[in-house]
Amino acid sequence: AWPDLDAAALMLADSPLEAESVEQLAGRLLALLELPALARTLSEEEEPAFRARVQGMIDRLAAWQRADGAFAQWGGEGPVEPWLTPFALD
Repeated sequence: AWPDLDAAALMLADSPLEAESVEQLAGRLLALLELPALARTLSEEEEPAFRARVQGMIDRLAAWQRADGAFAQWGGEGPVEPWLTPFALD
């Protein structure tokens, strides 16, 4: 049997910068941005705190963009992943 997964907790969890890939961060951001009311309700944060958390994640993702505009899986260094750049920019 599969264990119960708490999708909301996973979406809202703070993860250490060094332990998260561009794909993971972009995926969590996509969920937060597509379902902001639900995510904010689940987080039990006030609107300004929630917005600040999402903005911090956006800033972290932007900082990981390579100088050539593309994204690598593990931050600003490493080989370009052609599928990852459009995913991260979405």
